[in-house]
Amino acid sequence: GATLDVRARRAPELELAVWTRLLRQELFAGRPDRVIELGVIGEATAVRAGHEGAEILGLIGEAQRTTNKLDGAKLNLTRALASKDGLREDQRAILEMNLGAVELAFGKSAVAQQLLERALERSRRALGDGHPSLALYDDKLAEIARARGQLREALALHDKSRALRIAAFGADDRSYATSLFHRAETLLEAGRLTAAA
Repeated sequence: GATLDVRARRAPELELAVWTRLLRQELFAGRPDRVIELGVIGEATAVRAGHEGAEILGLIGEAQRTTNKLDGAKLNLTRALASKDGLREDQRAILEMNLGAVELAFGKSAVAQQLLERALERSRRALGDGHPSLALYDDKLAEIARARGQLREALALHDKSRALRIAAFGADDRSYATSLFHRAETLLEAGRLTAAA
């Protein structure tokens, strides 16, 4: 009897953990529409577990951002950040980074930069200097610099990103190739076609 009571009380939390993992897998598998579609169930599960659903809202918002549903993305990412759910600093940083990307898409580069810089600092505090995850924030800040025409600053940020990734994973890793790709985009913007190629 007592064991069943404990399981019954834990069931909503376990169900929420399953839904969060499922939505994250769908997002990483490149199926953002599935995340948006199934996210409603994830939200309901979070409420049943006594949460506001910050992680679920963040995944839905990221999926909406990748499918260019920017108004919905902004709403859900803002709701996730305002939630009273206990988020780790690195989780909060990812939400701020995604919201920054949405603001940049809206043409609000100053707001985007503020969010990205705050996200980078949160992530640095949580993970430590030299962590390869920081490269993601450097590339996003470089994207903001590129949008403002600050190409030298953008290239310097891409170089920081490359250095972090090569130190952690080596030159043959996919994440290092991602840094090279973003750097090439900036070189194209600068008209340096040979270097970009």
